[in-house]
Amino acid sequence: MARLGKLLFLFLVSELLGSFVFGRFVVEKSSISVLSPLSLRSKHDSAIGNFGLPDYGGFLVGSAMYHEKEGLGCQPFDGDKPFRSKTPRPTILLLDRGECYFALKVWNAQQAGAAAVLVVDRIDEPLITMDSPEASGNSQGTGFWEGYQGKDVVYENLRQLCVHRVANESSQSWVWWDYVTDFHIRCSMKNKRYSKECAEEVLKSLDLPIDKIKKCMGDPEADVENEVLKTEQELQVGRGSRGDVTILPTLVINNVQYRGKLERTAVLKAICSGFKETTDPPICLSSDLETNECLERNGGCWQDNISNVTACKDTFRGRICECPVVKGVQYKGDGYASCEDINECKERTACQCDGCSCKNTWGSYECKCKGDLLYIKEQDACIERNGSKFGWFLTFVVVAVVGGAGVAGYIFYKYRLRSYMDSEIMAIMSQYMPLDNQHNNEVPAEVQPLRQGTSV
Repeated sequence: MARLGKLLFLFLVSELLGSFVFGRFVVEKSSISVLSPLSLRSKHDSAIGNFGLPDYGGFLVGSAMYHEKEGLGCQPFDGDKPFRSKTPRPTILLLDRGECYFALKVWNAQQAGAAAVLVVDRIDEPLITMDSPEASGNSQGTGFWEGYQGKDVVYENLRQLCVHRVANESSQSWVWWDYVTDFHIRCSMKNKRYSKECAEEVLKSLDLPIDKIKKCMGDPEADVENEVLKTEQELQVGRGSRGDVTILPTLVINNVQYRGKLERTAVLKAICSGFKETTDPPICLSSDLETNECLERNGGCWQDNISNVTACKDTFRGRICECPVVKGVQYKGDGYASCEDINECKERTACQCDGCSCKNTWGSYECKCKGDLLYIKEQDACIERNGSKFGWFLTFVVVAVVGGAGVAGYIFYKYRLRSYMDSEIMAIMSQYMPLDNQHNNEVPAEVQPLRQGTSV
């Protein structure tokens, strides 16, 4: 039995080691380009911090600065925002790694007026993800551990997952946000209301089906594997280029883990950066999220002030210069210096027949043939108008013949009908005439017996 226990222990250890071997954490990266001086022009990889507001889909051009006396950034910098830029380009502060939290370095730099921070790792090692410090269990106070256990948190997480599923099934996914917000306010651990009963009160107030949610949760006390939690664990395993989810909560956008502050504006910016240019939804182009670069000097793109047509198209990542389509007509050009209606005559895509003269018009063209010729657009050719007149004459003759035949047929029909009716009438009359004569001859014979009877 003891040996079996050792084997079981070794098996569990090997399983844990195996999970560490196959599990992987992917550092989400961005790029840094050195533009000046030319001798140092280069491009480098950098790791995105797990706090702050990363500019997803955008870029920041500024001047790098390093503080010789306080290169670590662990202490507040002297003066009133000493790194506030006096030029249009913002200041990007370089800080050394070590001696304090990353978040503290960035905070001190932000208070000193820096627009961005680059933390330089003096150790030659792979990139790491900077995270903000969290209070340990010993410093959170005893309230959490006195009344609650880890399973209480697991049960509530399971309940929130089922609320999300049920809300999606009823096409009311936003109700999940209402539940999470209300539960955080009404059922906090601080007020000692973190319980199943409080959660169900919130569900009732939001008119959510409690029975469906309980059915989704199953029996948390049962000694069986919970399918909902199992699915969540499987989703945390990295696939393809995405690494394992090791920081909770984590937001995944287009199979890439989001790094930054979990705040609605920052998250919405990250989501908007995942759309292909010119396919951004209207909310991504609002002034609260991005700057419309087409409003200033038309973004440097082509513009026709007379017809109020521009090649500038605003996107979340910036602007693109692309010749527009106006009333179904595609303009052609580079989008920067020129955009013109396609000139079929100049491009020699139409009206290329012998003796044709081409004139470009907006959205189309006009083609005329010399002399008395007629232009056929479908064939891009000229034909004789005489042939056309002969065709009309032939058509008239055919119509006249058909019309004459119809009139003759009608007359013949009326004549035949009249003759037929006359013959029928004569036949009927000839049948009635002999009946009348026979009747007159038979009357005396019928009367004779009566006369004989009276004489008896």
